Amino acid sequence: MNTSAYETLLGYIKTLPIIDTHEHLAAFEAPLVGDVLLKNFSHYLAQDVISAGLPQKIIDDVICDCDVPVAEKWKILAPYWPFVRHTGYGRATAVAAREVYDIESVNAETVQEWHRRYTAANQNGGHYQRILKEKCNIETCVLDGWCHEVDRSFFVPAEQILHLTYGAEGNLWRSAQAWLGCTLDSFEDLLAAVDAHIEKRLTESAVCLKCTLAYHRSLFFSETDTATAKADLEIMRKSTDPAVHKSCHALQNYMMHHILKTVNRVGGAIQFHTGIQAGNGNFLEWTNPIHLTNLFLAYPDARFDLFHIGYPFWNVAAVLVKNFQNVFIDMCWAHIISPEDSVTALSSFLDTVPCNKIFAFGGDFGFIDLVYGHLHIARENVARTLSNKIAADRLDLDDAKFLAKRLFHDNPKEFFRL
Repeated sequence: MNTSAYETLLGYIKTLPIIDTHEHLAAFEAPLVGDVLLKNFSHYLAQDVISAGLPQKIIDDVICDCDVPVAEKWKILAPYWPFVRHTGYGRATAVAAREVYDIESVNAETVQEWHRRYTAANQNGGHYQRILKEKCNIETCVLDGWCHEVDRSFFVPAEQILHLTYGAEGNLWRSAQAWLGCTLDSFEDLLAAVDAHIEKRLTESAVCLKCTLAYHRSLFFSETDTATAKADLEIMRKSTDPAVHKSCHALQNYMMHHILKTVNRVGGAIQFHTGIQAGNGNFLEWTNPIHLTNLFLAYPDARFDLFHIGYPFWNVAAVLVKNFQNVFIDMCWAHIISPEDSVTALSSFLDTVPCNKIFAFGGDFGFIDLVYGHLHIARENVARTLSNKIAADRLDLDDAKFLAKRLFHDNPKEFFRL
């Protein structure tokens, strides 16, 4: 690595405005509930701690219990911290503690002061401004769409389609009516209501749709005829068994194609969760982005954003992005899944696909401090990748600055038409 180029590039990247492609933050700022350990150890870092040996039940019953003192929680977490502090998730937490609260090392002597500073910072408002604007220089975040209204000072919404393709406990019929706020009497009513809703959201407020079905089933959505889909709906309407609802894949497939026909018609965008799922013990094979190929072919005027670089299927994702004009690759979450693989993957992406098809950052967190921790790592990763190419005489400094600006700002801004 060219150290001089790295330092120059990192300094330059820190001045860039950021388009953050994906967050799970509250749509409007409010005082946060829970202590600093709950906030840091109940999301991704919890997965590493569980993987290291702490039972899930302890996370659920103790770490996530607001009534358990911070000191008692730390006694439980302390034996596992040495095992996870150097993972991407652990690094994001350590960076946030240091850079946001001046806690140089997380340990038994500092944890209560860390909590005190966190509590003070989050009680009187302005923490979104301090973190997202002043420390991160984020122009806007695409907010995962579980609510229709967001604070436009910080966010633009993505529209979730889980309720319209799968539903709570698989019950698409019941969830669709609740999400749409209307009563439906027939399959035709469902199609018309979904079509009108998606078109309205994409043309009036949401910058894209968001699909998280890779947590529930394979991402292969086969073409399904209307009669088979209607038969599934009748089964769903008559059954109270969630297992039966979840097995109605024909209806799920039909609704995905129905929604994408609308997206295609209006020239809209859709984000797909691909690759590693959050949580422990998932079916990774469901998530390979290669399963989406038939959708890319069928809906050429829809724009597809492949989340998480499809990790660990990032080489597959790169080929898909190379082959399809309407497919783009998103490094949201990736920099903390594996910082090292993210550097390798980004280097390969820059060799493989047009550089206007890569998005460098999405924090993918529900806790705002960790957005900064993740961005800190992402900035370092991009600077390192580009300085490596300078050292190999593949780029000069002006090329690298051009690429950094495209990756962090211009590419996602153009894709989401901000």
